Amino acid sequence: MESLLFVFVPYRGGAALLLPSAEPSREAFVRDHGLGDPFARAAVRGQEPEPPAGAGCEYFPDYGDEGAVRLAVHRYCFLGDRLVEDTVIPTDIPVPRGPGS
Repeated sequence: MESLLFVFVPYRGGAALLLPSAEPSREAFVRDHGLGDPFARAAVRGQEPEPPAGAGCEYFPDYGDEGAVRLAVHRYCFLGDRLVEDTVIPTDIPVPRGPGS
């Protein structure tokens, strides 16, 4: 009997996910970066551009570098197993900073 375990690990990096020069398959992308962040997807709901027809997308937050004041969301859309769009969507959400920042 085989079992499958999904683990949610949010992307908390300050820069965009680095993609290899050749476009990864969806399977390779998820293996390397994990599944998208549902909170990032919710952050852009209603203000994101229409994704490509029939595409499934993964969303990742980008808290920016030290000077960033607004959250951006990176959207990676796949049609079948092929990456067809890599888009950065700005939001009006302030970047959370720790104490003393």
